[in-house]
Amino acid sequence: MKRWLSFINALVFTFSISISVFSCQNCHEIPPVTPINLKTVIINDNLGEIYIGQNDNPLEQQIKNALIAGGKNPNLDLNAISITLITKLHAKLIGDNIKYTGTVNISFSHRNFIEASRKIGVITSLATDNNTGILYVGTKDNINDAKLYKSFNGGITFIEILIARGWISSIVIYQGVIYAGNQTNSITGFLYRSTNGIDFKDISQQANIVGAVTSLTVYKKTIYVGTSSYGRIGNLYRSTNGIDFDNIKKNTGNVWSLVVNNGILYIGIETSTGFGILYKSSDDITFVEIWKSNSIVKSLAIKNGLVYAGTQTLKNDNIGQLYSSSDGTNFKPIQGITDAVLSLIVNNTTIYVGTRSADGTGNIYKSTNGINFNLEQGITEAVLCLIANENSIYAGTQSAMGGGKLYKSEKITV
Repeated sequence: MKRWLSFINALVFTFSISISVFSCQNCHEIPPVTPINLKTVIINDNLGEIYIGQNDNPLEQQIKNALIAGGKNPNLDLNAISITLITKLHAKLIGDNIKYTGTVNISFSHRNFIEASRKIGVITSLATDNNTGILYVGTKDNINDAKLYKSFNGGITFIEILIARGWISSIVIYQGVIYAGNQTNSITGFLYRSTNGIDFKDISQQANIVGAVTSLTVYKKTIYVGTSSYGRIGNLYRSTNGIDFDNIKKNTGNVWSLVVNNGILYIGIETSTGFGILYKSSDDITFVEIWKSNSIVKSLAIKNGLVYAGTQTLKNDNIGQLYSSSDGTNFKPIQGITDAVLSLIVNNTTIYVGTRSADGTGNIYKSTNGINFNLEQGITEAVLCLIANENSIYAGTQSAMGGGKLYKSEKITV
């Protein structure tokens, strides 16, 4: 026996759907039926029709399973579905049929990555300005020219705003000013700064920053700059005004990744002997070694107090592992991801992982619980960088055949 449910509201880009069953007057109420597995469910024209199998008070997991069973969304991520309210359904006997009254509110999100723009080279870095909505894209082309672009329309069209040598390794916006880290090679580079998003000035010499700029991050009123140099001897700099920089960790090793969470700075290092070390500091003076790896700590992210570290082996830069730690000291590998983890971001309650495989391809994985990671659809190239704003996630890639693409995923919430 099936229930036929129809919508009161079914609005895409809103946070919930109210589903109301048919009801009738002067019907004889019969006892609730025993919950059983739901057969199929269909939400709207995007997902199909709605049928719910015989069930008086469907469990959350049953509705989630039924969403998949509808057939039109076999790749829907169950972890992205949130059942916000279930009101007990009551059975009514109408002739030989049983109809039901009640309301179920269902909220879930679904993303697909699609190519967002024309080919502008290998996408090596990304940033978004949350105040203006401007997207910044750093690239490397086939003749070793680094270019920085900005887009006012989410990556549809671009304006070229900086040309340098090598590649743009990192971009941040600090107090309305754009900073672009540059690597001309693995040991030299520059730090560029622009107050208007058009005219850029190299401030490396003025700021006494030595080496290739490998990483940038901002936390409140502080900007941090990580570098690499000859012999894998890099430095970590900081500034509270964006002009005057102090070297707060000298000759530490190549600084590949930086992240700050709740006032604690985490630093992913490649040592002169080829090991990876993760440090943390709460005062930018004392740095405590919390983890040592046989691989480079290439990417970092924090989600719900868990520290995630993406690694890349020195001997083969297409191999790596994703690790997590609940106490910031003991790191355990996450099963299923054994490619080089080049990029990590957290967007709301979801962590995204960008990888590169041995054949030069790559993938994006995501998880809402930090344990089970699902493969995202639409990308098969090495994912060098990820960035998110309120509505979209952007991925910058490098193709095994050369060049790269910018991909965009917009959240559809129903």
